[in-house]
Amino acid sequence: MKKLHVNVFYTFALLALLLGTPPSAHASHTADAPEKMQAGHVNQTGTLIEIGVNGLVCDFCARTLEKIFMKRSDVAGIDVSLDESRILISMQNGKDIEDAELNKLVTDAGYNISAITRKAGHA
Repeated sequence: MKKLHVNVFYTFALLALLLGTPPSAHASHTADAPEKMQAGHVNQTGTLIEIGVNGLVCDFCARTLEKIFMKRSDVAGIDVSLDESRILISMQNGKDIEDAELNKLVTDAGYNISAITRKAGHA
């Protein structure tokens, strides 16, 4: 009986990983005024960078990009939306990341950028 419980647990765990986050979990995020980020925090006075990304298909994609950007001291927070195929990056005050560097970080992770936009001081 114990083996059956373990197999059922792993089956549900695998299903959860394959299905990822439900679409409703991302519905409240907008590029204009995000309430919170998946990692880090929203800096209301810093620049908000929105990156359109092709190839985001699973929660592992989102976690990979979060790890890449949250290692940087100039990033306050990040939100990756699989449904909207976009990354929102909230920057620390007075900080920015050049388009070429954003492109390199995202393409090195295996994704393609479709657009980059910025909004300064999004309070």
